[in-house]
Amino acid sequence: MLLLQTLLLIFEKNPKNQTRLLHEIPESCWDLLIKWFFEYNSSNFYTNAFFEIIDLIFRCRDDKTAFSVLLKMGLLTKMLEAITMSKKAEPTEGIRCFTLTIKKICLSLASALKVAKIYALITMLIL
Repeated sequence: MLLLQTLLLIFEKNPKNQTRLLHEIPESCWDLLIKWFFEYNSSNFYTNAFFEIIDLIFRCRDDKTAFSVLLKMGLLTKMLEAITMSKKAEPTEGIRCFTLTIKKICLSLASALKVAKIYALITMLIL
């Protein structure tokens, strides 16, 4: 979790260089952050911090990093699988918070795309 906190602090202190900094994060680091997102899904602190960094990718309109994280590393597929599994599981507080974070990521993505059909599709999938 310290890794994610450090990254967020670096981005916060360097608002003009955020896109460049995003490009400097190696795929192995993104893989680890994604893995931890699903492993520590009951940690509100981690899931909220993870949302912050993913939302930053969308706000910076960093297509290269977004493509890599969402598709190449499978974050989008894993989130949809998690939503599907959460609908089958007993709703605990941890699952509800984790599902809410996934929904926030999807809505942030849809907002960044500003495409009505994709926004409607994602909204339909997560609600």
